[in-house]
Amino acid sequence: MSRKSLFGLAVVFFFLAISQADACPVCFQSEREESRWAFYATTVLLTCLPLSLVGGAVLWLRKRFNQLKDELVN
Repeated sequence: MSRKSLFGLAVVFFFLAISQADACPVCFQSEREESRWAFYATTVLLTCLPLSLVGGAVLWLRKRFNQLKDELVN
């Protein structure tokens, strides 16, 4: 088989597998409020984590660029 046909076959299987994928089926099946609170808390955490990592990297780069600029001026 050529690479193009293997790639095409892989794409077809990928899209067939996606149609079978389901999100967590029990997230909102629980009657307990603790489970729901844990789901919301982890959702907020996993949403904020990448944003804070990118923000921290931007702040660090800004601080470092300012330090280098000050070194060049002096």
